[in-house]
Amino acid sequence: MSKELLLNAKELINDLRIKKYSAILYQHGGSWDDDEADLLIISEELPSNTERRQVLIYDVSYNYLDIEVIGWTYDEYKKRRKKAEAFIHKILQNAIIIKDDYEIFGKNGKSGNGVKELAEAEAGANV
Repeated sequence: MSKELLLNAKELINDLRIKKYSAILYQHGGSWDDDEADLLIISEELPSNTERRQVLIYDVSYNYLDIEVIGWTYDEYKKRRKKAEAFIHKILQNAIIIKDDYEIFGKNGKSGNGVKELAEAEAGANV
């Protein structure tokens, strides 16, 4: 994972102008060699209307071509908790927790061998 990718993820979240959220940066391939990643953001500050949320995410994320964004409201997460927790557990195998205001990722077990906290990831990022 490059430092640029991590900085881009943080800037993207900042550009969304949300304050309370849980976000995780991950890659499906199990390796940070590729400079592309997915970013899951869960926040009540995202529009509850799916179309508006997608427009907001698109408008912000088009500046960050190396990151694919998935945005859920916290209510959506709660409604599909079982499926969401299975998905989150899977992606935690190789992920960086950017922030976890809703304490979602902590209870899904920092059990993944590849999960890192943001400070740890920043310290070890490739340049």
